[in-house]
Formats: sequence, structure tokens, C-alpha cells
Amino acid sequence: MDFIRIKHLQLSVFLGVYPEEQAAQRPAVADIELGLDLSQAASSDSLADTVDYDALSGAIRAKCCAPTRRYALVERLAGDIADICLAFDPRIESARVIVGKPGAVAGADTVEVEILRRRP
Repeated sequence: MDFIRIKHLQLSVFLGVYPEEQAAQRPAVADIELGLDLSQAASSDSLADTVDYDALSGAIRAKCCAPTRRYALVERLAGDIADICLAFDPRIESARVIVGKPGAVAGADTVEVEILRRRP
């Protein structure tokens, strides 16, 4: 299996279980690893033979960063991102997503959740 990685995708989301965390969007950072066969793209050099990761990033931001979207848990945000990835292109066989919530714990740079979703 081959991989496409989107590293440190900056998101601005409503995220947290406390009311003050839901008062304004806060930063979150996503690392995304897409598992798929890239052999056709490697030989054709054509965007049509791979995943348009710029468009995928836009789709993630459109849903997850919407002003009406609220997340209590980082786990839910990571799950949504994985679901968006798998729905985006049928060639994507798996999506590994790591989402960090900077400042979530005093004395730590970030708290991260990692999930892996595969097509059935």
C-alpha cells in the first residue's frame, strides 16, 4: 500500500467540553495519512489518477470548521476527518488521523488522538 500524508493541517474549530471552550473557535492540528494504490499516478503523472489533497483539505475545513459545527471531544473531530477522507475518494482504502488540541492540558504542548479507519 502507498500513502499520501497531509501534515499539520491547521484547523479552527469549536472544540471542548467546557462552555468557555465553545465560546470561540480554537486551533486544532491534523496529520492525515491516506492509504491507497498510487501506482497509476506514479506512471501517468496525472492528477486524475490520485487524490486531490488540496480539494480534500478544503472539504475537511468546510465541514469541520463550519461556524455551526461544535465538537466536545477531539475523538469526534478525528472521526469526522477520517469519515470525510473515506467518503472523498473510493480509492482511499484507509485513513489514519492524528488530531492535536494545543493547550488542552496545563504543562503540555498538546493532547493528541489517533484513529485508523479502513474500508470494510
